[in-house]
Amino acid sequence: MKTSWVRQLFFSGLLLTGAPDTLPAQFYPDSLANWCLYRNVSPDGEYSVMHMLGDPDTLINGQVYKRIDLITIGPALALWYPRTYVRSSSDGKGYLYLPVLDQEFLTGDLNVGVGDTVHDVLIADETMTCPNVLVYNLINVVLTDVVIQGIDTITNGGVTVVRYQVWPLCSGTFDPLFWQRGIGTAHGPVLALTIGLAHVDLHHASVGDTCYYNWSTLPMGSPGGPECCVFIENGVPSMEKDRVLVHPVPSSGLFQISGSAPDLFRVTNAQGDEVLRGQGSQVDLSGHPPGLYNLVIRAEHTMQAVRLILVQ
Repeated sequence: MKTSWVRQLFFSGLLLTGAPDTLPAQFYPDSLANWCLYRNVSPDGEYSVMHMLGDPDTLINGQVYKRIDLITIGPALALWYPRTYVRSSSDGKGYLYLPVLDQEFLTGDLNVGVGDTVHDVLIADETMTCPNVLVYNLINVVLTDVVIQGIDTITNGGVTVVRYQVWPLCSGTFDPLFWQRGIGTAHGPVLALTIGLAHVDLHHASVGDTCYYNWSTLPMGSPGGPECCVFIENGVPSMEKDRVLVHPVPSSGLFQISGSAPDLFRVTNAQGDEVLRGQGSQVDLSGHPPGLYNLVIRAEHTMQAVRLILVQ
């Protein structure tokens, strides 16, 4: 591994340094991880929450993968497939299995130094500018070379992360793109090139009850902080610091949000179509068909996702 320059900045107890450490590098988390993404479009923005639960591993073609589900999606945030399968190798690489091609592809490499080029990395290209297209979808799925522009070790509130600033060579974008140890990419399972002012940002990423990327901390994107991205299964908080409770689950129509009053909530069905948007502490799905629904709540600079069960 090459040694990068050393850059230090002290800010409210936070330390940044450009020197990569010697801890074992793992690209993706193992379980209980969440990513909250946001696209800056009117009137209220579009939100998406990806989660990796503690489900049994998935065996595909003799290889073991972790499953990441996109539990809610807005019409302007169709970045990726509803479910992806990822794995971390022992040498710091990340891989994603692409069912449409029945193959896995490299998504990142942490065993690198500043100035290195990583070849044939899978990315999602909404800009439609990159060659080497593997799949044409709502966005293209492409292979491209990626240059490592910096490696930062960031500590805040007792939480330390190692982040790799990267630049896909096929892209003219200046969006902040990165890989991060134990989190994956700036867009969850795979990097994405998104369009102009409506680009997609990572707001929060957590593993267990720890926040490893938090847009509301300074400098933006530092780890730690009380607000983060969480997933709530069937209305029950999975972490003590969750601020909302949705009940009853299941319900025949009316769901009540307790705790912090949401600035905005959105409900999508199992197909990802939005069925309700609103504010306040009551979600009324009366008249909708029974089944599973996903509720995303924005409150106090954080997002939470809740799975709802609607019964007759």
